[in-house]
Amino acid sequence: MVRASLEQGLKHYRARRWKRAIDRFREALDHHPADGPSRLYLERCQHYATNPPGDEWAGAWTMETK
Repeated sequence: MVRASLEQGLKHYRARRWKRAIDRFREALDHHPADGPSRLYLERCQHYATNPPGDEWAGAWTMETK
């Protein structure tokens, strides 16, 4: 279940469907709270939902702090 939710979340993430991606990553975390990748992408989607990337975005995340 976690894997399927993560895969669907990634699909939505790449398509910029932030709300759907957030729902899938939360679903994965409901089943496995320690799932690091789901937590990471959930945080990124929450950021992008309020700060959408530009048209040139190709799915990469740019670290802004160290």
